[in-house]
Amino acid sequence: MRVNTVLQSLLVLLFMWNVVGLRAQSYCIDSACQQYKENKTAKTTSKNLNESTIRQIANEVTVEVISEGRKYGSGVIIALYESRYTVMTNEHVVFAGESIKIVTHDGEIHNVNKLDIDNPEGLDLAILQFTSDNRYFVADYKASLNNLAAGDTVYAAGYPAEADSSGSPKFTFISGQIEMLSDAFIEGGYQIGANLELDRGMSGGPLFNTRGEVVGINGMHSYPLWGNPYVFIDGTTPSEEARAQMEQYSWSVPSSLLFQLLTSTE
Repeated sequence: MRVNTVLQSLLVLLFMWNVVGLRAQSYCIDSACQQYKENKTAKTTSKNLNESTIRQIANEVTVEVISEGRKYGSGVIIALYESRYTVMTNEHVVFAGESIKIVTHDGEIHNVNKLDIDNPEGLDLAILQFTSDNRYFVADYKASLNNLAAGDTVYAAGYPAEADSSGSPKFTFISGQIEMLSDAFIEGGYQIGANLELDRGMSGGPLFNTRGEVVGINGMHSYPLWGNPYVFIDGTTPSEEARAQMEQYSWSVPSSLLFQLLTSTE
């Protein structure tokens, strides 16, 4: 068994959240958002949502990740059990950080614990947890990669490293489309390439489909300034032509891989 005691507790949390239908309460400013919440509870998410509704959902579930006062990246709330929230982000966002904290959309700062997960394939995913009596909305993150295709509209959310003119974190929400779906994992588990201009600090933030479901975790910018991130998990590399195409896009790790990772056993 590759799931330790802590992760077994997390799996119970995720099971309860998924089967029983636990949802945090959140305020909706329009009927479309309310309909989304009702649909989520009833598990009928087949209808596309308008961009403004997805933006509102993204604003509520996307968090800022900081360490010792420095901006490290973003994350997304994926589960709630009692008063304990679970956040998914990139491993590289929290790898070197100490005294990591989460800032939710209401400006509240929360101390977090990073959970150790058995990750033999080196997926660029990490799990954080924080406790709060406040009620935050929870994202659905288990949509299958098989339901995505090149040309699909997607939305990215996060908190860029640069604050706005008031010095406050600047929530950013952008739209684009999927340009490439890699058959093989790029190192870190990256598979979803999109024409999104991600700002520094948006790593770890969610990638949404048009139903408001989280389908990926953003983590690789287009046109990287150094190194060669385009190495497949088996050590092979794409052709020069393929690499030239790949570097035009930002890349995300399919969020459904986390659920597979947590539920895998030997």
